[in-house]
Amino acid sequence: MKPLVRVEWLDTVGSSAWETADEVNILMVDQIGWLVNGSTWSEEGALKLADTISDDLYYGITAIPKGCVRKITSLSCTTDSVEVF
Repeated sequence: MKPLVRVEWLDTVGSSAWETADEVNILMVDQIGWLVNGSTWSEEGALKLADTISDDLYYGITAIPKGCVRKITSLSCTTDSVEVF
């Protein structure tokens, strides 16, 4: 199973209106997802998070450039499972 993580990263912001430079700034993003390239993301240059996983298939992948990543926090832990059905 891939690790579930919380990633804080900086995103670019573009403007297509008349604005001052002070009105347009980068955006801090806080995203939770499955880290699909955990052991290789540093060498690949991008961290990849998936919204949903099933076996070796991923849905909703976000590729975040390595230089934009500010913090990675593991959310994976060992807990007891509860069957609800």
